[in-house]
Amino acid sequence: MVKKHIRFFALAAALLLSFSCATAPPPVQETPQRIQKIDRVLGFEEGIIYLARDINSQFIGSHHKLLLDTFLDANSGQALTINKAVEKLLTVNLTERFDVIQMDTTLENDHIDYALSGILQYDDSPRTSTQKAYHFFVAVYEMNSGVIRATSDALIEIPEYKPTSTYEDSPIFLRDGKLDELTASVKRNPGERMSQSYLSYLGTKKLLVAAEQAYEKGDNQKALKYYTEAEKRPDGKNMTVYSGLYNTARLLNQSNEAEQYFGQLISTSIDEKKRIEIKILFKVNSAYFIDIGDMPKHYSMWLRQIATQFQNRSECVNIVGHSSRTGKEEYNKTLSKKRAQLVQQVLAVKYPQIKKKTEIIGMGYAENIVGSGTDDARDAIDRRVEFRLMECTK
Repeated sequence: MVKKHIRFFALAAALLLSFSCATAPPPVQETPQRIQKIDRVLGFEEGIIYLARDINSQFIGSHHKLLLDTFLDANSGQALTINKAVEKLLTVNLTERFDVIQMDTTLENDHIDYALSGILQYDDSPRTSTQKAYHFFVAVYEMNSGVIRATSDALIEIPEYKPTSTYEDSPIFLRDGKLDELTASVKRNPGERMSQSYLSYLGTKKLLVAAEQAYEKGDNQKALKYYTEAEKRPDGKNMTVYSGLYNTARLLNQSNEAEQYFGQLISTSIDEKKRIEIKILFKVNSAYFIDIGDMPKHYSMWLRQIATQFQNRSECVNIVGHSSRTGKEEYNKTLSKKRAQLVQQVLAVKYPQIKKKTEIIGMGYAENIVGSGTDDARDAIDRRVEFRLMECTK
């Protein structure tokens, strides 16, 4: 009798277990829930934290390995000193989903799941309430495939605009093809792909970041070593690398090497962009060069090398002067033309025939890149003299 009861209870338990398994609801699947878009100018910390939270909201799970790429100004091609604060805020606020990794020359892409790249651009639209408002764009993408998995953007007020010393010391604005690829890529939508060329460039960029960090610390020998390694890579013969080589050789008093690297920098800029955006600085409201420190000596060498480049090429050149957006339009056109004329006169000392191959143009502020009219580091690129190569018509 006892055995019958045991068999009965065992059968009932089995049936109950079978019934409960058959009717148990499926486990709840976690789905990304994006946070609400904020369409106003945010304070610096508030804005970077918003970007991090928005990226977090587009992922599920945690401990994804994420590589932080360096943010660049899409207008000037410069990295800014605020990058350190940006990276710190992102690192702290992305920990919900990611193990954040800084750029390092020893890292292998195979061990990293995602990368985060970003740019910022000065914004002068009516909705911005301050001249320090920049539009930040970020994208998180798979390291192996380049597929973009998350994006975010925000209008953010930055505390200061100051290029890092490697970019501040560069003799030209480094607006190259890689900057164009980065800018276009981070503005794409999830599911689209990053530029494959830029994805491949991350290996070279690790060396550049290491070189720039050494340069910031004053270790020019170490910086030169990393720049030299970068130049040996298939995509390393570019404007950023040659600018770094020029800067470090100059500071190491290697005058001949510095001038050679500058020549390669100018040649690369012409080959890639058909233009040179030389960083010869003019006094505000003046057609005369800024003569701080040893700048006149550098300007003399720069223009000598540029004259040599033009002398060896068949193209003609427009020397185009620009001004920032301060004052009346006609005044700025005249001022910018005077700046271009001064550059032509200096070039003619080395290459007297330059006047037959050049045309002077004063654009005023018609082609401002930033357009803030602040007459400081933010819009320095607007007070430039630019060389544009084209086929001769005569």
